Amino acid sequence: MSKSISLLLVSFFLFCLSCSKEEDPIPAEFQKFVDSFVVEAKKRGKSYDMKRLKITFADLNANVAGQAILGSYSVQIDRKAWKELEDLGLENKKEEIIYHELGHAVLIREHKKEVLPDGSSASMMCGENIVADTYCGVPFGGIRKKYYIDELFNPTTPTPDWADFNNFKDAYLGSTRQLIVSEEFNDFKNFESTKPANATISNGVMSFDVGNTGIPSISFQSFLQYFTNPEKNIEIEVRFSSQNGGISLNWTPVINGEKGGFLITVNNQQSTELRLFLNPAIYGTAINKSVDDSFLKNDFNILKLRRIDNNVYFFLNNKIIYISDLLAGNPPFITSDNRNFYWFFHLGIFAGNCQLDYVRINRIIL
Repeated sequence: MSKSISLLLVSFFLFCLSCSKEEDPIPAEFQKFVDSFVVEAKKRGKSYDMKRLKITFADLNANVAGQAILGSYSVQIDRKAWKELEDLGLENKKEEIIYHELGHAVLIREHKKEVLPDGSSASMMCGENIVADTYCGVPFGGIRKKYYIDELFNPTTPTPDWADFNNFKDAYLGSTRQLIVSEEFNDFKNFESTKPANATISNGVMSFDVGNTGIPSISFQSFLQYFTNPEKNIEIEVRFSSQNGGISLNWTPVINGEKGGFLITVNNQQSTELRLFLNPAIYGTAINKSVDDSFLKNDFNILKLRRIDNNVYFFLNNKIIYISDLLAGNPPFITSDNRNFYWFFHLGIFAGNCQLDYVRINRIIL
């Protein structure tokens, strides 16, 4: 009798154990982002029946990180895309993807194609074909994160100050500048990389025509030592002209021992535009924005990147064109030549006839 009871108890235990192995509707990899979504919703007076929610890994089409049907409370995340973000340590991008898909599945929101005045996507619910060649992603961090979460739960959220320059006042325009390092193009001795093949220097201006091929990036020996310890209040200034071409400025600061990066490109090859690419390790977004009223096609232009504490400002001919901020603790931005951006600063010239007058880095005295 006792033996039969023992067998019954063992059978019952095994049955319960098999029940406990049922698939969790929300795998552990996603739970913290779902939890933070719920917290953000409560901050805004909203609640949802998240017990209905189911998130699973799937093998989705190329360039699709996640998908969900409106109001379904069901989300699929591409396992390969998630693994890539995991390997890069991009927690902010993982959070953005989960929030975006919950926008579909829980908030019943469709894609939103509008952009802000600064060229950024107006919503983390952005979708395909927002602007030609623009990556659908948002600067989901720093000063921008609150706006994007506000807009997720309330699509009528007004334009934030950092994206609307109508009332921008340059508080540091008249501040004293102290020159740290410069390249005045008196000769070619300072080039860290190969100079353009047909480049000439006359009266402190380097001129060259790269046709439609473009040239490798230009960096300078005298800049390298300085950028191993970048200061908080500096301004990089490049004076250039470009006919049927453009110029890009790459800057990679160190924050708490980690590196991120900005690449700003001003191009008038086909139409005058600003393309601002922010390192995916920080934001993961690209901005296309017309700067027709700022770019001087037949004269010299001045492109500036200014850092004040952890805020970054971009100017073209002293007109503000973008505001960003730095985020600490992001992984390095690895370049194609695996130099890990310890060179910190370089210029790229592409297509057409270009002239460089000077490149200067100034300390701003506050």
